[in-house]
Amino acid sequence: MAVFVLVHGGSHGSWCWDACAGALRSAGHRVVSFDLPGHGQDPTPRDQVTLKAYGEVIRDQLKQCGSESPVLVGHSLAGIGIAEAMAHEPLAIGQLVMIAALVLKPGERAIDRIPESRRPSYFELAAASSDQSFALSAEVTRRVFFNDLNDTQASGYHAKLTPQPLGVYLETTRFDLSEISCPKHFFACRQDQALGLENNLIYAQRLGGSITTLDAGHDVMLSEPDLLAQSLMERLGMR
Repeated sequence: MAVFVLVHGGSHGSWCWDACAGALRSAGHRVVSFDLPGHGQDPTPRDQVTLKAYGEVIRDQLKQCGSESPVLVGHSLAGIGIAEAMAHEPLAIGQLVMIAALVLKPGERAIDRIPESRRPSYFELAAASSDQSFALSAEVTRRVFFNDLNDTQASGYHAKLTPQPLGVYLETTRFDLSEISCPKHFFACRQDQALGLENNLIYAQRLGGSITTLDAGHDVMLSEPDLLAQSLMERLGMR
């Protein structure tokens, strides 16, 4: 049985993994999920959240796995947090899985990979906030995150989102995830309206390793948690 360390994306929290984590645990696996700084229930002031802070928390969670080499799973913006964690020091992981995630080259910034149509609003919302964060409207999250969920589900999940610290989008990536030597896998989401399928496949090629395409939206762990859990176990050779 494996140990899965699940890292959420921007504006989300560990709550987004609950159903998928439950399916993995039912199959006998151990699952760890947590809130990144300034997300979910974490009290870190959002104007103090940095990419370094993301990386430190991810490293701490991996170290707590002890001698076990976990399966590290990152969704969306978690790609840059995981890269920061790996830039600091080598960490033993058994396999790396990116789900509709940013895979940046050293020197790139997350903000530059956001569609130009949405980019200005991030700066405008952050400037209008008290803590340099931005909160996407329910209309936007319904379209880009929850497009394959029903209205009730989309509304409920939107209420759980927290404002996203802008600062981490503006910092440059220091580590190329393709350099990790363990088996790597990318799960692309065919209905992804946040990154788009084309970008999913670009990031998959950047990462290297296997590519699995799921017929789901950006938040596949919410819309298809059982499918995601089963796909993870099958792709990683588990049952």
